[in-house]
Amino acid sequence: MVFLADPNDIFLTDGASPAVHMMMQLLIRSENDEIFCPIPHHPLYSAPIDLHGGTLAPYYLNEVTG
Repeated sequence: MVFLADPNDIFLTDGASPAVHMMMQLLIRSENDEIFCPIPHHPLYSAPIDLHGGTLAPYYLNEVTG
């Protein structure tokens, strides 16, 4: 299988943590900006939300109810 990609549409980082931090910097402008995060979650997601001044908006995963 071949996937065509435009090199201008590819963004590389040196790992998951830097990528998450960059995205939070782009998405969060104030404490009024909430980021949905499933519970349980990994601190990789909640820590940058706090660091960049956003608000964690947790939601619980419930497979029974979908």
